[in-house]
Amino acid sequence: MTKFLYGAAVQGIQNFIFQTNKLKEIVGASELVEEICMEVFENEVGDSFHEYNGDTGAVLMASGHIKYIFDEKAPALAKVVLNMPKVVQEHAPGITFSQAVVKMTGNYNKDVENLEKFLKIQRNKPMRSQTLGLMGILRSRHTGLPVTNKKPIMGKEEYLDAGANAKYFDPANSKTERTYDKIRGKTIPDDEKRPLLINLNKKGGNNDWIAVIHIDGNGLGTVVEEICKLGAERFKQFSTDLDNAVKISAKETFNAVKDKFKGENIIPIRPLILSGEDYNLICRADFAVEYVQAFLSSFEDKTSFLKDYHLKRKGEDKEIENLTACAGIAFVKSSFPFHYAYNLANGLCDFAKKQSERKASCLMFHKVQDSFTESYDEIVERELTPKDGHSWQYGPYFYKKQDGYLKIDEIITMSNQLLNKEGNAIKSHLRQWLSLMHEDINVAKQKINRVLSIVGDKTDKAKKLNKLVSTLTNAQPRKIKDKDLLVYPVYDILALHSVTYQDTNSKG
Repeated sequence: MTKFLYGAAVQGIQNFIFQTNKLKEIVGASELVEEICMEVFENEVGDSFHEYNGDTGAVLMASGHIKYIFDEKAPALAKVVLNMPKVVQEHAPGITFSQAVVKMTGNYNKDVENLEKFLKIQRNKPMRSQTLGLMGILRSRHTGLPVTNKKPIMGKEEYLDAGANAKYFDPANSKTERTYDKIRGKTIPDDEKRPLLINLNKKGGNNDWIAVIHIDGNGLGTVVEEICKLGAERFKQFSTDLDNAVKISAKETFNAVKDKFKGENIIPIRPLILSGEDYNLICRADFAVEYVQAFLSSFEDKTSFLKDYHLKRKGEDKEIENLTACAGIAFVKSSFPFHYAYNLANGLCDFAKKQSERKASCLMFHKVQDSFTESYDEIVERELTPKDGHSWQYGPYFYKKQDGYLKIDEIITMSNQLLNKEGNAIKSHLRQWLSLMHEDINVAKQKINRVLSIVGDKTDKAKKLNKLVSTLTNAQPRKIKDKDLLVYPVYDILALHSVTYQDTNSKG
């Protein structure tokens, strides 16, 4: 019997989700994307829909990707190909959707390669915009697109374009609740009843800082390529195992940080995308680094199922024992545009991947000081380069020890050491040293030598402070983008300390 492999992909997911600065719309957009690969596709297939059974059915429905095997007698295939682009545009106006079909040859790996080739061709064909309008049409104040609905939001009439209207809903009051329960079920233990973060003004904590986090697995493309050679059934099993591993990791991570918001009415975390090895979320800044550390730890542990596949990377004899991941954390004020924050988090994650050569779990973070953020490379040039050959770009910070780098738990410990009276005094000196490094490196050296002599080393407390100051201000030679640099961790540690402990919400 002839079989056909259907594939679909949603492009520009992050741009679609983060094109607004309203958390409720961001949440709605992430759930619309989730629905495209689940309910929307399943409804179009109809009653004949089923999971892969060794012959036909759904092989993959996640991360903006669909792979489904139809037999030649299935009338649903023609219906899906004809209707899906229209249905997707109606469901999520402004999203880009591509689809392709290949006749299966019996070699699943080759079939997938052919499918991906046709999907790339389809991606380069522009879709007709469904959000255009005439000159005289009323337009949204936020996006400039034609208004399709007017809603009272927080006591004010808002004019919404088609995309915003589809995104905007209140999960707590919605009768359908869309995929709110699904994203919650993936990331939050079942015994936790508090609602997820939906209003940044009610996130709790001592300050206005939030964290936009992007976590991405390392080398998954190579792993998937090798598993495809094992056939559709093994690929389906791998997809299920990976999905379960990520879900369990997210729930274990929640348990690792829940004491940070014990006794509060809401959970100051909002997962946006959790599919495959791709995890995007917004949370309160004070526990973001610890959250990512806990996730990386659990992710490595829970993906140890890869041992059963006996896979090897190209050019290596050692079998792959587990997956690793890299993360980027953008620390921003709650009023900062989310699309800039996400782009920065993505850039930080990419930098961590390059520096780690995609072989170890690590994270990179940056605290945004400006009202406008360019690419991460421009931030490095403008903010993190005090003098030629010197840089504050010390990361990434690794889950496990790597020569010439700091571990995540080490930077958390150093940040905590700046808490007490002596730590406050050290912070002041370190900030002065940072300023002097921009002006005269020799004067900066004299400054830090003076600080070390004042701290002394006669008591255990003094020895710890002395070691802290030395670690933060001692240069580490490193090659970044073919440049030989001397890097220092002090800038990052002060930034981490401020977003964790800075108190700007106190009354009185």
